[in-house]
Amino acid sequence: MTGRDLLKLMDEKRTENHCFIKWWRKDEGVVDIELLDTFFDTAKAGDRFDGFELLDMEDMWVIVKRQCLGRVERTVQNDDEVLIWERVDSRGGKRLINCQFAPEFLIKVFEVETGGHYDEE
Repeated sequence: MTGRDLLKLMDEKRTENHCFIKWWRKDEGVVDIELLDTFFDTAKAGDRFDGFELLDMEDMWVIVKRQCLGRVERTVQNDDEVLIWERVDSRGGKRLINCQFAPEFLIKVFEVETGGHYDEE
């Protein structure tokens, strides 16, 4: 399907709970997840896609938790839901990062943890 087709289908299926899109191209072996707003800003009418899935915060949380292999937890601090993420840098150094449980932080953790190479297994 083209980007134009995908955007039309997204518009039909999207609810207020959807914050992310997982899209793929089978022939290139590409699977990616983006914030919906980012995708809307960057997708072009002529781009090719083989499929997509709209994700809400809970769907994305499951993916992030699986990617982090025990280095992220979700908790409540001062009545706010937060992520506590043990980030490992390129030299193996570790530090704890506390951030709000919000779409922009979930996608950041996802992108850092996957290095842009999402593996669904």
